[in-house]
Amino acid sequence: MRDFIQQLKDQLTALGSVKTCVALTGRLKGKHLIWEGDKSLYCDEEQDLWKELLPGLKEALPCTITELEGNQYFIEKLTSAPKLIILGGGHISAPLAMIGKLLGFEVTVIDDRPEFASRERFPNADHLTCADYNQAFEALPEYANSYYVVVTPGHKKDLQCVLQILNRSYAYVGMIGSRTKVAKVHRTLQEMGYPKETLKELHAPIGLMLGGQTPAEIAVSIAAELVQERNLVPTSVIEEEIWQGVLEGKGPMVLAEIISKTGSSPRGNGSRMLVLEGGSIRGTIGGGSVENAAIQKSLSMLASGETFAVEEYILSDAEGATLGMVCGGNIKVMFEQVTV
Repeated sequence: MRDFIQQLKDQLTALGSVKTCVALTGRLKGKHLIWEGDKSLYCDEEQDLWKELLPGLKEALPCTITELEGNQYFIEKLTSAPKLIILGGGHISAPLAMIGKLLGFEVTVIDDRPEFASRERFPNADHLTCADYNQAFEALPEYANSYYVVVTPGHKKDLQCVLQILNRSYAYVGMIGSRTKVAKVHRTLQEMGYPKETLKELHAPIGLMLGGQTPAEIAVSIAAELVQERNLVPTSVIEEEIWQGVLEGKGPMVLAEIISKTGSSPRGNGSRMLVLEGGSIRGTIGGGSVENAAIQKSLSMLASGETFAVEEYILSDAEGATLGMVCGGNIKVMFEQVTV
């Protein structure tokens, strides 16, 4: 389990986004797979069997339990911290960088003008680069969970940046500009052979239609579109205290994760809690009586040596009342023991 978590962290650091699967039943019960695209990146064991299953697993929606060849698997899309790369350091970029930080993005600002790529303008940016845009891209690592906002001062530089972005991995690419300017860029890209499917991924004009006019208002509309796109596909993010607890902790522990929920519950699929010997925890799966029941199950596993389990907690009617829950619905929790 710890080896899987280390591999997962390494792949997320390198790629920004991967998919994982854990077998809930069958021959591979409790075993893990990490993949991206068509490529398997890691599996606990049974590599040939995972290879046979991968085409079917790829068709499943993330953060769901799927059934394949009579067995159940939990599929998850995991991302590391999203990166916001702002190309152009003008008036819109300054408030956008500030909002991006508030939204949890790692913010990079690039401009080829020293007076616009300055700490005075961007005190909260994680990275500032003053360079020709092509040179800046050469030094910029490719990262799947990247959100590119193109707001350079001119059409030629916008196109220069868009061409670079479309040839690398990205989660979002948007370009500011009038409809006339955007149509011109689309025509140029079509003439260069880019398919319509790729052109549809270019958000231009950028931002949601909020009616804003000031730089700050336009930045809000762009940030709103970033949030909208980020939430289109269900993804999970492992909190830092979980990473640290698993990779740096001493002694056996149990990682509990919500893998299915119906009805109302405080937290959704992918929420994790690490239970240590003695009952102390890191993270949460929602608090309350269900979390307490999960802690007790984890402690029972530590005492018995059980390494993998799935438990369902019913939050309605008489059975829910025994847990002190009145919100209704069910929660399914996966438990995996981590040995050190």
